[in-house]
Parts: sequence; C-alpha cells; structure tokens
Amino acid sequence: QIGTSEIEKLGLKPNGYFLGLGRLIPHKAFDVAIRAYMNVPTAIEFAIAGDAGYNMSYAEELYILAERDARVHLLGFQTGDTLKQLLAHCYALIHPSRSEGLSVAVLEAMANGKVVIMSDIPENLELIDHSGIRFKKDDEVQLRDTLERVAGDRELMKERGERARKHVEKQYTWSSVLAKTELVYLSLKPGQK
Repeated sequence: QIGTSEIEKLGLKPNGYFLGLGRLIPHKAFDVAIRAYMNVPTAIEFAIAGDAGYNMSYAEELYILAERDARVHLLGFQTGDTLKQLLAHCYALIHPSRSEGLSVAVLEAMANGKVVIMSDIPENLELIDHSGIRFKKDDEVQLRDTLERVAGDRELMKERGERARKHVEKQYTWSSVLAKTELVYLSLKPGQK
C-alpha cells in the first residue's frame, strides 16, 4: 500500500484528482486538457506534474490558464515517492499528446490500475488495449464531454483500471518481454540472422 503523505502536502486527496504527467511543452497539449477541464463541473481536481522543458512561453501560457481555475494545480517536476503517490492515487491520467513515443507515464498509470484518457494518436492507441478512453487529438469539446462522463462513473474507472493493470502485466513486464524475445530467437533457423 502506497502512502498519501506526499500528495497531501500538495493539497491533493486520493482519487480526488486527474493527473497530467510530462514536460510543459506544446506537443504534450496540456493547454487542450486545461481548457477542456475548466468546463467540467466536478470536484475532482486536475494536477499536472512536469517542468517547463525548452519552451518557457508555452509554460507561462499554462500557468496563466491554471490561474483561471483554482482546481488546476501545476506541480512542477516531481520524482521519487511524490511521483509514486501521484500515480497511485490519481482518479485517472489525462494524456492529451499531439505526438508521442512509447509513453512511460501511460504504462506507469496503467500498472497502477488507472484509466488513461488519451488523444487518439496511433502511439497512444497501441498501448491502451480496451482499458483506456480516447478522444480526438486537440478536440477540447470531446475531451470535456469525456471528463464529465468519467467524473461521474467511478465503477467504470475501477473496472477499466483493473483491465489496464492486467494488460500491462501481460504485455509490458520484463518477464513477458523476455518470453517474447526468446520466442523470436527460437523461431530463427540456425545460421539465420
């Protein structure tokens, strides 16, 4: 059981916040997520953990947006126990990226049994199986509607979160990756490269 002392220091409550995780740079699209979230009537807050990266003007834009809604918290860079607690106790991860590789943030949220609400870019969809919830990239209205729907359906979040955890265990643990790699090697005929 992961404690809550670090998130409490940040003013957050277990299962009382959506989490955004990543650098505050344009292709992460946190501007879309904040604007969509601001139109959702919910007591579930929105915390974003990440630093400014290379684009200070974009980060400043996010801070200005966040000032318009007291429920939005920009937490800066987080690591260690604080990051573990943020992932373990969030209501869901919001991952609105415009472009992405294999997202460690998504995998970690899923491993913690959390639903990922993500943009429909191919790299994201490859990860979530049927456990996540997608929305059209940069579509604030669809994201707002999605957040409003999931904020009122804790049972759906619990069921899909458990499905996400099982999917990561099956596909992305070291033992599953090792087994798949071994199959590839065993399938090669002697002398093949």
